[in-house]
Amino acid sequence: MHISPSAFILLFLLQSQLPLGCADNSVEFSQIFHGTSVVVYPNASTSWPGNSTFVAANFYCYFTSSGYVSFGWWLPAVPGGDHSHCKPGSSAYDWYEITTSSNCDNQGCRTHIKNFNASDSSKPAFEEDYRLAALDLGNGQLGRLGLSFFDREGGGYAVGTRRVLSEPDADTPDVEACLEALHTFRLLQKEHGLNLSFELSDICTTDVGVLDHGGKNSGPRNQMQLAAT
Repeated sequence: MHISPSAFILLFLLQSQLPLGCADNSVEFSQIFHGTSVVVYPNASTSWPGNSTFVAANFYCYFTSSGYVSFGWWLPAVPGGDHSHCKPGSSAYDWYEITTSSNCDNQGCRTHIKNFNASDSSKPAFEEDYRLAALDLGNGQLGRLGLSFFDREGGGYAVGTRRVLSEPDADTPDVEACLEALHTFRLLQKEHGLNLSFELSDICTTDVGVLDHGGKNSGPRNQMQLAAT
């Protein structure tokens, strides 16, 4: 059964600190985030919830107003699972994913994606269409969740979370993770010849919002300018 975490990725735009109007693709923006998701596929032969299929994912995404690219790992949706191998600088990811179309407004998004197994980029492992909506259930990132479903008969539904790594006030660990993920995205694009609709710019250490009066980045970012090259 093909499962994709991308049902959450466009939601992170709607859940972020960016103005909701950024859901309009005419507004340019970008961010890098670390996401997790759980997808539930109901059993076609019974309504008993325990017979559903549960799959989890841990991933990194470079998200822009014109599309995204992501890479990540499949994980068992069980207590005590091991996610120590899910690192932003790792090239041993299970899959990568790109958008081919998206349409968002302040009610939600519809998107089409292609997901590839990292070991075989000759053809997509699967393609999916999604309907997405954002929920605001509490203060801060903890209260912002994504709710989505696959727009077809028997499609699954999902909930996802995210941590933005490219925030202007990001702390040192987040900036380091952002740079490592950016490096992996650039290697991914080069290795698989991805024709993206956007540039993989350094948004980890370069941001107008963190420039000091001398024209240099303030905070932890100014120590990390070269790490993503």
